[in-house]
Amino acid sequence: MKPPIFQCGVGHLACATCYGQLPDRQCRSCDPGAAKNYSRCPGLDAVLRLSKIQCPYHSYGCRSHVAFCDVDGHRRRCPCAPCRYPEPGCGFLCSLSTLIGHVAAAHGDPTLVPFRYGAEVTLRLPVEGRQWRALFAVEDRRLFFAWRRALGAATAVSVVCVRADDAAPQYTCRLALELPNGDALVMESKVSSSSTLFGGTPEYGMFVGEQQQQQAVLMTGDTLELRVRIVQVPPSGDGTSPVNSSI
Repeated sequence: MKPPIFQCGVGHLACATCYGQLPDRQCRSCDPGAAKNYSRCPGLDAVLRLSKIQCPYHSYGCRSHVAFCDVDGHRRRCPCAPCRYPEPGCGFLCSLSTLIGHVAAAHGDPTLVPFRYGAEVTLRLPVEGRQWRALFAVEDRRLFFAWRRALGAATAVSVVCVRADDAAPQYTCRLALELPNGDALVMESKVSSSSTLFGGTPEYGMFVGEQQQQQAVLMTGDTLELRVRIVQVPPSGDGTSPVNSSI
C-alpha cells in the first residue's frame, strides 16, 4: 500500500489503485446506496511515508533508508544495484564501483577503454571469440559494454550502460563503421541500461551485413573497427530514439 490513501465516510480505507477501480466511487464495504463521499487520509499517508527500511542493496554500498512504499522504485534506479560481469563462467556479483576493478584485475582485461562524453573513441571488436568490449567514462567512471551479436552471417552491434534499469542520466551513442570504398555505416540511438548482462545482449543495434563486414575486416585483419561517441543527455532533453543504420 502506498499514498495517497482514501477513506469513505464510515472510515473504510482504499489505496489509490483500488479507489480508481470503484464503480461510481461506491465503497465495497458499505451497503449499496450508502454515502459515497471519499476523502484523502493525510494522517495515514504520513505514516506510510515514515515507515522506512534499509535499501535492499545495503550490502552493496547503498546507505539510503527508503519508505517501504517506495522500495520498488528505488531498487530500479539505485546507483548501488549489483551488476554482473558478462564473461561465461564468472558469477561475480558486485556494485558498479567494484565491477570496474574486477574487470581489470580478476580477468586481466586489456580492453577496458577509457573515454570522455562527447568525444569519439576507436573500438575494435573481434569477429571471432569474445563478443564484447568494456568502456568506462573518465568523468564519472560509468561503465558501458559494446556488444557484437551474430545475425546469421551478418552482425549486430549495440551499446549498453551497466547500471540499474531506471537510473539517470540518459545517454545517446553514435556508432560509425568505415568501409574501404569510403562509405560509412552509421547509427545513433538511445543507450539502454541493464545490471544483469550475464547470458544476454541487447536486442537491437547497428546492422552490419555480411558483405559490409567482410569489407571492414579487410581493413583491420580480424576485427570490426568502430568509432564510438557517447553523449550524456541533459535532464530536460528527450534523447534520440533508435534509428535504422544506413550507408
